[in-house]
Amino acid sequence: MTQTAGHLVLVTVDLQDPRTHSGLVRTAGELGAVLATVNGSGPALVDVLDSLAARRVVQDDAVLVPVPGHEPGTGWSWVRRVAAHWWRTHPYPPFSLSVSAPAQDHTAQAVRACLEGAHQPVTGSEAGLTNSAWEQVPEHRHHLLLCRGPRCSAQGASQTVRAVAAEMRRRGWGDEQILLTQTGCLFPCNKAPVVCVHPGSQWLGPIHPVDVPSLLDDLHSAEKAEQ
Repeated sequence: MTQTAGHLVLVTVDLQDPRTHSGLVRTAGELGAVLATVNGSGPALVDVLDSLAARRVVQDDAVLVPVPGHEPGTGWSWVRRVAAHWWRTHPYPPFSLSVSAPAQDHTAQAVRACLEGAHQPVTGSEAGLTNSAWEQVPEHRHHLLLCRGPRCSAQGASQTVRAVAAEMRRRGWGDEQILLTQTGCLFPCNKAPVVCVHPGSQWLGPIHPVDVPSLLDDLHSAEKAEQ
């Protein structure tokens, strides 16, 4: 199947990850595709589909290809969930919508391989965006707010976010230990990158990737002291 501009949407979890951003942009340009994300900053998938529908540039089939970022295999169930949500709220779109298997990487060759394979049509009957398991805030010992305001982002906040997530995985920690939330500006900007720890309302900064292990050690030590 030959793809033309507007037919192909490459969907990733973190479009602004500097380790993969340029590669994704290059692949999209080579294939005449549109980029979208289901998480974080960047053009949201629903906004991209709205734009295509408003322009009516797609007359037959729009194909969504999940494309991995730096951490493959994360968040793919959300591509179908979000696409189905959009489909249910747009009963008369000017195109059909389908999702391919996830690409092995973000190269044009990997995306073409997905286009040659089977696509699952989006019908609106897929799982929704709500679930009884998501009704309550998960139990957690600490809530870590990571600022993604302009000054923090310019001074490495995205690397700090990834370092915290990676260190938590290394320790086998999940939401029950630390609930991570990325936010807008938290202040004080001169301390960028800034994090805020609850309980206790501690504003800390600058916190760079090299500082993350000691930050988590301190949280763990404080927790043990309270016990």
